[in-house]
Amino acid sequence: MASKKEMLLRVGAALGREAPTPVPSPLAAFSCDTTGGTAESLIAQFCAEAEKVGAQVARVQSSDEIKSYLAGMLSSDKPEVVALSNSKAVHDSGIREWFISQDIQIIPSLKEFALIEPNTNTGERQSAHRPSTNESEISKGNGASLRSSYQRALMAASLGVTSADYAIADTGTLVLVSGNEQHRLISLLPPTHLCLLDSSRVVANLSSLLACVSGEYQRSKTPPLAMTFITGPSRTADIELTLTVGVHGPCQQHILIH
Repeated sequence: MASKKEMLLRVGAALGREAPTPVPSPLAAFSCDTTGGTAESLIAQFCAEAEKVGAQVARVQSSDEIKSYLAGMLSSDKPEVVALSNSKAVHDSGIREWFISQDIQIIPSLKEFALIEPNTNTGERQSAHRPSTNESEISKGNGASLRSSYQRALMAASLGVTSADYAIADTGTLVLVSGNEQHRLISLLPPTHLCLLDSSRVVANLSSLLACVSGEYQRSKTPPLAMTFITGPSRTADIELTLTVGVHGPCQQHILIH
């Protein structure tokens, strides 16, 4: 039996079409570097582009500066509930302990949330272990009730804090790659999103991003299941082109580059 390729070539020949020219892999043309400028110029470009689309961007050098920024940001409207992802950057910043010292309730990542019993009416939680619920059950869909409770808890949060895996300089875009950090819902459901961005993770453009992701995940043989691109606060417009902010996601975005 003829192979699929041979069969398609025969069909093409019968229709008078020439044999298709092989298409080279597009990744061969990509380069994961700082093309277009130095690392510092890429950061400056990212800041400028992110501010154009409504983000508030600041450079920070230490965890104390992060806490100082949060104190100023929350001075006029102290939240009752804050959601924190399980990223290393969030952990190392010490802001979890800072929020607790301010009597602000913490909604953790889903993995941590699976170990506590949520009160879906108030968003308050008790320290009750759930031995019947584990990560594998969640991934297989047996934790649907847990995920629903988690989503409701996140809806009560005023602020979601995550890190970002990459940032694209020429569009001011944050990129969240599915994997170790559980951050997508935390970046989408609370009305304000604050992102801790490693300055070394800023790339020039989409081509550079794809090259970086391809190179990083080819080594592990486990490609990411999803990539979330966030460019400024959520925006939508109706048929009359009336722009509304915050309908399908956060209405405020803060980016702290460290």
